[in-house]
Amino acid sequence: MRLIDYLVVAIPLAALYVFASWVTNTLSDGIAVKCSSDMLEGRRAGLRKAFGFALSNLFPLLAIGLMTGILTILGLILFVVPGIIVAVMFGLAVQVVTIERSGAVQSLRRSRSLTAERWGKTFAVLLSVFLITALAYIAGDTVGEALEDTFPGSYGVQMATMRWFLMSVFTSLAQPLHPIALTYLYYSMRIKEEAIRAKQPLQPRVLVGPPIPQAELNQRTPQPKFCFKCGQRLPSDAAYCPQCGARVMPQPLRL
Repeated sequence: MRLIDYLVVAIPLAALYVFASWVTNTLSDGIAVKCSSDMLEGRRAGLRKAFGFALSNLFPLLAIGLMTGILTILGLILFVVPGIIVAVMFGLAVQVVTIERSGAVQSLRRSRSLTAERWGKTFAVLLSVFLITALAYIAGDTVGEALEDTFPGSYGVQMATMRWFLMSVFTSLAQPLHPIALTYLYYSMRIKEEAIRAKQPLQPRVLVGPPIPQAELNQRTPQPKFCFKCGQRLPSDAAYCPQCGARVMPQPLRL
């Protein structure tokens, strides 16, 4: 009975904690991406404006986080490699939603297009950010463990809470590096994409005008003044020489 009572209380609390973490992390990522984008594009960056922008785009950001999270977890379960591929493929979806203001599905497609030819660079950035976050977590755990060793005994519960708090603080300090680094990566890929597009040769175009009417063609045909055979002066509209009968007007071209 105690186990059932514990689960009845613990499961809703755990679900609430996961939901709150999901929303807060999504908002913080949107704020970081918006501020980084404003700074890179020369606009004035502000937390208040970035928070309002992230809040207005919360639903597509949550949808992207949910879809990429589920796909990544499923991929990690399936021999790890598919999860890494999914993480790299859709790593820039948040940046696309925030900067290009696309929908969730369109952002996933756009992210896949941007990272299609730059898998190594994207994987290197993601791995570097992951290692920095892991080191921050280890640093917080180490400091908390040192405090537990310094104040043993009756301070055990307080020190355990302090240890968890320090791990959370250190990890939170390193967490903004993930969206900021990916925002810089997004702009570098966009610049390279535009440069490649600008170097492509222009395709030759053949301009085809409207067909010329037959009457206009007849009018444009030069009219001889004298017969080439007998030298007789010709009327302005003569097709045959009135003296020798030779044809003096060439036949019109058939189109």
